[in-house]
Amino acid sequence: MTRTSRQCFPSSLRLLAPAIIIALAPACASDDEPTAEATDVAVSGSIAEAADETTSTTTVNRQERTDLRGARYCELMLVSEGEAGFEGVVYTTQGLNECPQDQWEALDLASIAKERGALFAVPNGPRHLTLDSVSIVLADDPARMTFGEIEMTEVALVNIGDELTAWPTYSERSVVRDTVFSFNRGSEIYELVNPDGARYVMQSRSQIVDPSLNEAGLAGLGDRLKLPEGWSFEVRTLEQDLDVLDTDGLATVVQDELLNTYQRIDAP
Repeated sequence: MTRTSRQCFPSSLRLLAPAIIIALAPACASDDEPTAEATDVAVSGSIAEAADETTSTTTVNRQERTDLRGARYCELMLVSEGEAGFEGVVYTTQGLNECPQDQWEALDLASIAKERGALFAVPNGPRHLTLDSVSIVLADDPARMTFGEIEMTEVALVNIGDELTAWPTYSERSVVRDTVFSFNRGSEIYELVNPDGARYVMQSRSQIVDPSLNEAGLAGLGDRLKLPEGWSFEVRTLEQDLDVLDTDGLATVVQDELLNTYQRIDAP
């Protein structure tokens, strides 16, 4: 994707058996937080069609979603083995429901995987957005499924590769999506900085490892995280709007050990 606007710069799934972490997209709101109707890359029918749809001059449906900071969401990834290796089809609650905690905890992952013909189903959530708005490309009729009592929309395809191995923390992974994550002037943001000076801004906080982690606790993460040598954690208040873009349809993401997800800030 190519875009210039304002200051232009470019959600996480844990596979329980075996382990792997995938960072993905923003989603829906909690009972006391704003509702987010945005999706990442939604497709009609097969998620594999997303790349063609996002580059089409006739089928692109770009939408803007605002007031997303703090919005709660959950995702589920169905992992299978394809011709090019393992892949995961991702579904999200965003725009459909608030991912009720009791229904989320009641999901029978083994049964879901068997019913859908997947190797296994991977839960991701609950999570909360730490961005303010999203510009996203949608299909006209994104596929929907109901898992347990939770309705979800198909939003992304993750190419895992030939092996199901753990994704180390503070290690980059690419995600196919056409999005612009925006942070408003005056917003507090949380960034990781690697030894080469590359910056990764937090797009969502996780309550998977630490269910008590709230937004008020983010500023103090620098004292909690076990950062690799040469890495740092920074908190700053934006003096101007910040847009975080994918680069040619790929977003580069990392996670910390609490499974908070950050996207690399690339040059436009």
